[in-house]
Amino acid sequence: MFEGKVLAVDLDATLCEYDHWVSVEHFGRVLKANVDMLRTLKDMGVRILIHTCRMNGQWPGENYERSYELLKKWLDDNEVPYDKICTQKDGKPFAHAYFGDNYVGIEPNKDSYILADAAFREICRVMGRYDDKGVPASG
Repeated sequence: MFEGKVLAVDLDATLCEYDHWVSVEHFGRVLKANVDMLRTLKDMGVRILIHTCRMNGQWPGENYERSYELLKKWLDDNEVPYDKICTQKDGKPFAHAYFGDNYVGIEPNKDSYILADAAFREICRVMGRYDDKGVPASG
């Protein structure tokens, strides 16, 4: 249905709880409803990019390679579907839709299937506006 569409997903307060910066080793509790929603989108053919500011050089004790490996391990351990991890080094990734606490309307740190379902519907609506190259679909 959405084969070739791309979704960029924030990490903190979207896939895991986030209150304030603790350390590169610290990840909040997984927000299962949002992860489950990503699995559904992945099954629909959506490419998922994890877009995070965790490795932008502003946090004490941060080491890019170590932070990247810790993030990859957390995503894999929590069975979060993704195709690529994008960081500030990559710049803002191209996507048909962006999902996070500052993008498609979710409440930060909420693990709610009702809110995840609303976000899912909004993501599908937004993605339906574009063809595979990111050009607005005529209609």
